[in-house]
Amino acid sequence: MAEDIVSEAADSPAEPTYIDYAEFGRRFFSAAVTRDRVLDGVRTMTGRPIEVGPLSVGPMGLAKVRARGTIGEPTLEPRDAEEITFALTIPVDLKLTIQTGIDTYRFAADVRVNLVLTARAAEPLVIVIDVPPPSSRDIDVGVQAEGLRATFVQTLASVDAEIKRAVAKFVRRELAKPALQKATRIDVARALERYATPR
Repeated sequence: MAEDIVSEAADSPAEPTYIDYAEFGRRFFSAAVTRDRVLDGVRTMTGRPIEVGPLSVGPMGLAKVRARGTIGEPTLEPRDAEEITFALTIPVDLKLTIQTGIDTYRFAADVRVNLVLTARAAEPLVIVIDVPPPSSRDIDVGVQAEGLRATFVQTLASVDAEIKRAVAKFVRRELAKPALQKATRIDVARALERYATPR
């Protein structure tokens, strides 16, 4: 009999410590919106080919720019903020050519798309990872030209600015695709219904 009582006590749940709804919601968000889960969502862009151009740049638009490359593996780091936010960096490796008349110049471009992701609550009971569409201001470009003449052409043609605009447009289009939109939403109500449905 004593052994039965001990067994029942061991199996009984501990007395709960109650918290208010706001605190519960904050903790729930932190548990549901983890770095790895968010990173899995934005990884859908990794490996996508990107092609830019031909773009007309420079004085009178006489220079033609083309770029080809791929979207690299993104990195994601939590930020210290009142909201649940992450710093997202999407690398893009580009190879560029600029043609001016019969001359062709080649460049390697190291591109970084820098965004801040925020977890938000939406109706009826959905967690949305808000990924803002990038603009040129969110993009860093490092272009390495081959030779002094190529460096001069780079400055003349305003290559950096054109790359930023083209990459921002490409990433905006990728972010709007249904697969990524789905990956950045957690339908809590539907998940609870599936969990509660007897099997």
